[in-house]
Amino acid sequence: MMKKRIMSNMENMNDFIKQPVIYHGSKRGLDGPIKIGYVSDDNQILSRSKTDFGLGFYMGTNYKQCLGIVNNEAKPYMYEITIPKDLITNENTLVLEKEDWTYFVLYNRGYLEDIKGTDFYNYYAHLADNKQYIIGAIADDSFNKCLTDFSKNNITDYTFMQLIDCFNLGVQVVAKSQEACDKLQILSENAITKEERIELLEARHFNHFEQDNYYDIKKDEYNSMRKGKYLSEIFKEARENSIIYNKDKINTDKFKNIKFPDTIHDEGDDEIELYN
Repeated sequence: MMKKRIMSNMENMNDFIKQPVIYHGSKRGLDGPIKIGYVSDDNQILSRSKTDFGLGFYMGTNYKQCLGIVNNEAKPYMYEITIPKDLITNENTLVLEKEDWTYFVLYNRGYLEDIKGTDFYNYYAHLADNKQYIIGAIADDSFNKCLTDFSKNNITDYTFMQLIDCFNLGVQVVAKSQEACDKLQILSENAITKEERIELLEARHFNHFEQDNYYDIKKDEYNSMRKGKYLSEIFKEARENSIIYNKDKINTDKFKNIKFPDTIHDEGDDEIELYN
């Protein structure tokens, strides 16, 4: 495996150890500094717009999940990245929990366009205004099944959120501007070997079958509770009342399984603990 260590802007090894490490999978490797945008100079796609949190540079706490995104590419690379502890603040960072995470992702993926112009829609359209970083749960193939079921009114919003929590894949952090990207620090670059890719593909094939079965079981379990509302009901309320969705009725403020930051740096704090 090819590996380059990059220790610029790190005073010593102790500083390196204190910093939280997150991962980024790249289809062909980063050419120069981290960039935000649709395409690079050679028309290489860097970030799609209809992703969970919109256009941005995506990183995650789950190494295998980040690797899985680029595993089918010809020459994938994995990066270890850290965010200097004084950059993540309450003012510039949006941390998304269950309801806001759900509808912010639906907004970014285009599922709320039918109620465009309502207060509900506008709330999520502007939720991340002026934010440099967004922190929230990671979604995978199971999330796409949830989206399909939710959009077809097969499950309620409560069931949707519980299912996401069941398939805990860690936390993703997104840098939303070029300024935010410029402050990230790349610690290492790894070219992924063919052997690693084959091993991951075999493991994912087995896990995919298990996940499908588990998804169906948990969906039936949560659906039987008859909690929450269907998407058509939420849209109807948004059109008729034009009020922001009453999240108190669901009573699912926190993801139970997904670990979010315990501390976000504010003036006077000594340091940040980004991940448990």
